[in-house]
Amino acid sequence: MSKKSVLLLLGTCFMLFSSKKLAAQFYPDSNSCFSKAFNLKIKSNNRTFACGTLKLTVSYTGNPFIMWNNGNLGSELWVSESGYYQAAAMDSNGCYDTTASVYVDIQGQKPWAYSNNYNLEFCSGNSLQLSVVSKYKGKWNSGETTSSININKGGKYFFVSTSDSGCVDSSNMLDIKEISVSKPKLIITGKTIICPQDSVILEVKSGATISWYPYGYGTRIKPASTGNYYAIASEGSLGCTANSDTVNITIYEPHLENICMITNDSNTGRNLIIWDKTPAKRTQFYEVYREAIDFGKYDLIGKVNYSAKSQFLDTAVNPKQRSFTYYIKAIDSCGNGKEESAYYTHSTLHLTANIGVSGENNLIWAPYYGLYPITSYSIFRSNNAAAFKEIDKVPITKTSYSDLTPPTGTNRYYIGINADVNCNGNSGKIQFRSNQVQVGTLAANQLKNPSVNVYPNPANQWLTIETAQIGSIIMRDRIGKEILNVPVTSKSTQLDISAIPAGLYTLTVGSFHTPICINR
Repeated sequence: MSKKSVLLLLGTCFMLFSSKKLAAQFYPDSNSCFSKAFNLKIKSNNRTFACGTLKLTVSYTGNPFIMWNNGNLGSELWVSESGYYQAAAMDSNGCYDTTASVYVDIQGQKPWAYSNNYNLEFCSGNSLQLSVVSKYKGKWNSGETTSSININKGGKYFFVSTSDSGCVDSSNMLDIKEISVSKPKLIITGKTIICPQDSVILEVKSGATISWYPYGYGTRIKPASTGNYYAIASEGSLGCTANSDTVNITIYEPHLENICMITNDSNTGRNLIIWDKTPAKRTQFYEVYREAIDFGKYDLIGKVNYSAKSQFLDTAVNPKQRSFTYYIKAIDSCGNGKEESAYYTHSTLHLTANIGVSGENNLIWAPYYGLYPITSYSIFRSNNAAAFKEIDKVPITKTSYSDLTPPTGTNRYYIGINADVNCNGNSGKIQFRSNQVQVGTLAANQLKNPSVNVYPNPANQWLTIETAQIGSIIMRDRIGKEILNVPVTSKSTQLDISAIPAGLYTLTVGSFHTPICINR
């Protein structure tokens, strides 16, 4: 029989092996014979387990071919898996023999260590989780005995397991790198508290990728707004970062101050602009603007220091002529004002009057704009220079009123504006007023002398006379005694009447006569 036939026969025989031992008898062919002349035995040093691998050796006599039940040939077999192992021998005559089966328990299964996020590096200041797959208990070379550990420094990590029979084996080694990014050094060029027209430069020297909080990229930026700034250096595929020191940048912003209200000054009859001063805003002074003839354009008409009273009297225009629009701008220590101030305008209430066909006095006014909410308008009347009294109220949706049964003589009117405001520390409902108009006997005198205009009436401290006539302004008391005699030197004359006692007087300018009430 050839060697090839013997090997084929042995392979056929081992197909009949059971899971634990060979069949007692098998019949490869008619010439086969069972022989114990080989003295076939497995040497395993009486060990039923092994730590990783175990060597099985077959002893025999003669010169047979040796084959194992796992298909390996030869008298030696290295076993790395648990199971039953058996060897068979056959000579050239077809005679064969088998060993007894041996169960081998391989307990030294190698543990496997891995990184939970599949990275072998982490950013300094963070941590990385490592885990192990192991059939047996053990510990990491860092001392932990759990299957998963969190590490916060770089190094070489592996797991050593010990089986129930004392077999010791080590896992693969994980070489972990901790990536540390150098803290960027912040360089500040310029002051950290600046005016908008000035600048400060923030810079870092670093080979890393640099971004900035709250905005900006690159190693050098110019902050454009107030806030805290710091540089962020980033390196590596994980984007590890380190922050520079933090610096607070303050860029002074001008304060938006708004007009509180505009009223008609009772002493001069002029527009009086009033506002509240907001403290701790570095305001140096206020600029007062009045709308020009061209749409959207305003003229600077005055300045008021912050330390002065927060009001401005516009003596350059006549409130009786038309409505006027104003705004103010607070100028700070940087010399800047808020450009948006021009959007917060106030327009005065302008009152006109005429006598109706049935003798009624008709009042018409352009509404006040800039103050919200206005609750109502009050109608005030003065007859023959007496004190003004409220005669009626109308909703803010109405801009006209007819005094159907006015008293005889000279009647003056103004519109009071009722609003819930807090102006110059006066909280609650404050009434401010329109210009005055007059109808009746005085109106007839004015028709004869259209160039004479006297206001306010009643008066308190100042009395304004506007006239183109040449001559004198004379004031007499009720018995005709001359109190004042002032020459007319300009088109507008202001009389200081603060020293004249309260009462009813007559003012004469040429052929023009009008009663004047001084009311305190």
